[in-house]
Amino acid sequence: MSIGKFGSRDEPRSRDTAAAPSVGKLTEIKGRVTAEEDVLFYGALEGFVEAPAHKVVVGPTAHVTGDVWAREVVVYGTVDGNLEAAERIQILRQAKVTGDARTCRILIEDGAYFQGSIDIVAEGNPAPKRRPEKPPVILEGPSFLAVGE
Repeated sequence: MSIGKFGSRDEPRSRDTAAAPSVGKLTEIKGRVTAEEDVLFYGALEGFVEAPAHKVVVGPTAHVTGDVWAREVVVYGTVDGNLEAAERIQILRQAKVTGDARTCRILIEDGAYFQGSIDIVAEGNPAPKRRPEKPPVILEGPSFLAVGE
């Protein structure tokens, strides 16, 4: 049993968070997050996280509503969405995940909640398949034109 940075297995360990930027527990983000480095979430995120060459850690107070695509995904908190990782996914004992998981290695600790399907791909397989981009939504009215997701 490893003891974490904060003295508990219920908190991200130092190897999960070393020099990683974090999103605080009082922060809410809506939209797409593209990370070019490891990232740690403590707050709420509604959208899509993309970090194909890096680790994404969903901290114990975090709630992610949307999909996470990364090299490695570690979940301590709550995810309502799909997880895709090129190397591995870890769903730790206090985590709650509702969605599908796709990776070559997965760990689900006793006590963790997981509802969804698991797709194990061959190791060395290229990065997880990307979902096609949603076409933009175009709204037109008599005096406006709005383009967005």
